[in-house]
Amino acid sequence: MRDNWGHAAPVTIAGQRAWHGGPDSYGTYVTVVDTGQLDLEVIGTSTAQTDQMMTKILATLLGPNPPTSL
Repeated sequence: MRDNWGHAAPVTIAGQRAWHGGPDSYGTYVTVVDTGQLDLEVIGTSTAQTDQMMTKILATLLGPNPPTSL
C-alpha cells in the first residue's frame, strides 16, 4: 500500500486480500489488491464505492467462486 493513501487497513474482498486507504489530500479513497499475479487499484469517493467496484472486477476476472488466493 502506498504511503500517500494514509492509514492502510487490511480487508478481504471476493476472497482476496485487499487494502483500504484514504482519504488522501483530494478526499479520494483506494482499495488495492496485489496477489503477486494481479495488482489492481481502484480509486473513488468512498470505501464503499471502491469495494463495490473491486468486487465486480474480481468476480468478473475470477468467476463466481474465486479461490482464496491466486
